[in-house]
Amino acid sequence: MNSAINKIICSAVLILLVFSSRADWPVGKGRTSLIASYNYFYSSKYFDANGKLASFNPGDKFQSHFYGLTMVHGLSRRLDLITNLPFIAQDQVSNGIRKTNAGVGDVSVGLAYHFPSAEFQKHLTIKAQVIIPTYENNKTPELGYASKGVQATINYSFTPIKQSFAVIEGSYTRFIDYAEGPNQYRGAFTFGRSLNKYSLVTFNFAHQVSESNNIAFNPNPQATRNFSSGLFTVAYGRKISRTLTPYLQGAYTLYGKNIGLGMSASVFLVMKLP
Repeated sequence: MNSAINKIICSAVLILLVFSSRADWPVGKGRTSLIASYNYFYSSKYFDANGKLASFNPGDKFQSHFYGLTMVHGLSRRLDLITNLPFIAQDQVSNGIRKTNAGVGDVSVGLAYHFPSAEFQKHLTIKAQVIIPTYENNKTPELGYASKGVQATINYSFTPIKQSFAVIEGSYTRFIDYAEGPNQYRGAFTFGRSLNKYSLVTFNFAHQVSESNNIAFNPNPQATRNFSSGLFTVAYGRKISRTLTPYLQGAYTLYGKNIGLGMSASVFLVMKLP
């Protein structure tokens, strides 16, 4: 699971945080939400520098298991603290040689400030986060870029039709420890709809561009700094109590350049602490 994919998943989880026709709304002063997640990622094909789909060598593949814990705590009615702690286990087969690696990935800490409309049907949210690597790239496959980073995000949440929400989001991420960066730009659109008072389905499309003077491709997505991709995600959540909502999610890379074609399946459990 590379850093770019991690961020896409974490952003999608945060969009799903508040149930029943609410998107990136504040959690409320003094309130806390926890998200426990598991994601399985698999890739045996890739998009080359021209966007043409090709397969790895026979038997070669990349797969990972991602375990995450995200906390959102309301510091005030409009300001939330966001933290994320990931654990990653990777398995790569390249030219018939298998290599594995596991450990804590990029920890992130940030703030989200919300600007609600008068009727609380729309929200403009600004987020700022710092990315802190907890590892060194001295083993293959690498767990990430091993670089500190900063991320700025802005999104607009609204209710286009009854019992639904939509989110338009843009973000910029800069990894600062190395001259090769990368610099990453991401735009996304999410639509969610309540099927009933217990169930919710969401659809997300995200386009990302990562720019770096290091244009090398590697079957391990972590090692690729210069790429572009389009990711489609669908998720279903069902509220089982006032404080617990599990989600199932699937994602697929629709297109890209210099990046592996990824398929993933995820399980999330959103817990609202009393």
